[in-house]
Formats: sequence, structure tokens, C-alpha cells
Amino acid sequence: QVTPDLLKFYDDPEQALHTYIRRVVTETEKKKFFGNAWEKGGLDSTDVDESIARFLIEEQRRGNLNPGDLTELGELIQLRFGPGEQGPQQWIQNSKNILYTQTLGNVKSAVTQLGDIFLASCKNGIKPTVQALLSSKKIKLEDYGFTDIAEEFASRSKTSNFMRQTFKWGGFTRIDRLGKETLLNSSFIKYSKLIKDPKKMQQFRKKWLPAFGDDLNELVASLRAGDIDNKQVRLLLWHDLSDMQPVSLIEMPAAYLKSPDLRALYMLKTFTIKQFDIMRRDAFQLMKKKETRAEGVKNLIKYATVFTAGGMTSDSIKDWMMGRKYDVKDSAINTVWKLIGLNRYTAGKFHP
Repeated sequence: QVTPDLLKFYDDPEQALHTYIRRVVTETEKKKFFGNAWEKGGLDSTDVDESIARFLIEEQRRGNLNPGDLTELGELIQLRFGPGEQGPQQWIQNSKNILYTQTLGNVKSAVTQLGDIFLASCKNGIKPTVQALLSSKKIKLEDYGFTDIAEEFASRSKTSNFMRQTFKWGGFTRIDRLGKETLLNSSFIKYSKLIKDPKKMQQFRKKWLPAFGDDLNELVASLRAGDIDNKQVRLLLWHDLSDMQPVSLIEMPAAYLKSPDLRALYMLKTFTIKQFDIMRRDAFQLMKKKETRAEGVKNLIKYATVFTAGGMTSDSIKDWMMGRKYDVKDSAINTVWKLIGLNRYTAGKFHP
């Protein structure tokens, strides 16, 4: 029997049920991820260390891994399923939630999120993005089980509901939803048209075969049939969203995963880090090779242009809301500084 003295150590029924469901889903997905390499641990949970070891051995046996990759991949998977799934201390998480509420729970911050729509056009092209923006959204965030804007905001502490409600009534959640759903739907439009072109179809197969393997034919057939509910189609669109936004643990830096209590140092920085990652992946890495240098330069110019256009559009709307005169030059300079993670005030300290 639970006495009143012991009751304070238990979650309320609603929270306990949510925790139980979340745990069951998490363990089920772990079992799917590891497949035949999954090893049962205590309390019907996953033995992460043993499962990782068996998984790596199996992948190496199949020829999917080089011996030199084993250690690095093992460490990354361990971080993801080990400390990555642990949360910070409650007082740290509550402090983060309160600060998020103060800085992002307002209309001005919501307007800043309009830049995500511009980044969707960088990923998928202007025409598919406009089509997705103006039409009813066939693919919804609920299809992916979203409850938080990004991994950085994931929380189950007492202040999390207050934070989410503030985001909702300040418009931040609505604009973020618009940006994410526009990207997901524009990606579907892009791929649906791409597979009709034989040359582009060949490039598509070459790019995605390593990721989808034997499921690639199912993916192509589902895209041709317009099946948005197909598991492979949803996974493909998730790849595109993850490419542009830090929506899951796997998109976070290793140091973020390793130290739950130090994640407060990443507050409001994960999107900027993702921004750097996009430029690194789509521009600088390509620019290292002579044969892809031109493509890398093109991608960098395109991303910088779209990012600047999105930032300036947000600035103009915020100035209009605040009754201020919009300064095009000032906005352009400030947005370019943001491209490298700074702003005009920070930059002024280095160049007074």
C-alpha cells in the first residue's frame, strides 16, 4: 500500500501513463532498429551494450562496415541510446523551459520562424515550395508524432506544458508547423515529379540505394502511386526535414548527447549549429573536390541568398509590427552576420 508519506515519490496517474507509453514505444523502436542483434536486458528493456556489439558484428559480416569505422560508429550509437536518452536534472530543465518561454513565447519570435519556409525552397526549389505553401497540407506533423518544435525543446518536466502553451498562444508553434509541413509536402511534390524523369531517376537511385537497400523499389512505387502513408515515403521525407532542422537526437552534436546537464549551454544554438552543418555538408565538403567544386559554390550561394531573403522578410514584418521604419541595408547586414552565427551587435565588438 502506498502511504501519504510515499505518495510524493510517485508521478501522478496521467504522467505515469504517459511515461509508460513512451517507454513501451521507445523499447519497441529500439528492437526494430537493432533487428536480430537486439538483446534483452533487465525489466524487459534493451541491453544497449550487447545489442550494439552484435549489431556492429553483423554489419561488418555483411560488408557494410570497414574495420576502421567500427569504433566510431559504436561510440555514436552508444551516445544516442545511452546518455542521449537521459534528461538533465529537473531544476536545470525547468530553468531552460522558463527561459525558452521568456525568449520565444511571443509573436516577434514567431515571425522569425518564417525563415524556415524560405529554407524549404532552398531544399526543394521555389515551385514545389510555393505549391506546398498555398495548397492544403496532405502530410501533417501528427503523422510523425511531433510534440516539440525540436529536440532542444523536448521535456517532460513540470514546466513543459506551460512552455508549450506559451509557444502555442504566441504563434511560435503555428509558424513552426507551417515551416515543417511546407518542407515535408514540398519534398513529396519534388520527388513525385523527379521519378518521372529517367535521368533524375537514375541519380535518385544512386543517392538513396545505400539508405533504403531492398526497400528502394517499394519507395519508388509508392511515390509513383502518390502513397503518402507508405513507411518508406515517410522515412524519405523525414530525411529531408532532418537535413534542415535539428528535430531528433541523431541530429545533435556528440557533446550534447554525452552530458545531459550541460545541454543548457546549447540553448537557442542548435538551429545555428544545424545551419553550419548544412553549409558544411552541401557546400564546403563538395568544394574540397575539384569535380564537385562548382556545385559546392553554387549551393553555398543559393543557401546564403535564401537565408538572407528569409531573414530580411522576417525583419521587415517585425519592424512593421513595432511601428519602426524598415532599413534594408541594416537588415541585410544583420542577416549576413547571422549566417555565421553572429549579429551586428556581436560583430561590433570586433570591429567597433
